[in-house]
Amino acid sequence: METDTKFSFCREVRTPSSEIYSIFSNDNDEIQARLDIHIESRNIVSGLLSIFSERNDEEVTALIKEIDDSIVNMADIDKGNFYIEVYTVIDRRGFGKDRKMEN
Repeated sequence: METDTKFSFCREVRTPSSEIYSIFSNDNDEIQARLDIHIESRNIVSGLLSIFSERNDEEVTALIKEIDDSIVNMADIDKGNFYIEVYTVIDRRGFGKDRKMEN
């Protein structure tokens, strides 16, 4: 995730007050991160960004800016009302039904 890397966001889940996105970079077909966002009362957006490899602060800041510009702004929320926590995930596993098998 270099700072000149562009990202694409694939919405996986949408409810009236939250969304989940898989995040891809333009130079890699694998999922680079996952974003869970929640629109709370008073038009506050909170998010949890799980990044699947080590990134420096500059790279993380660039990704957060793109999330803010591409996703949060579409929700018509004031920029000052966006809070996000960032986690670097070392071990990622899924349990239960394989989502790829669903139609």
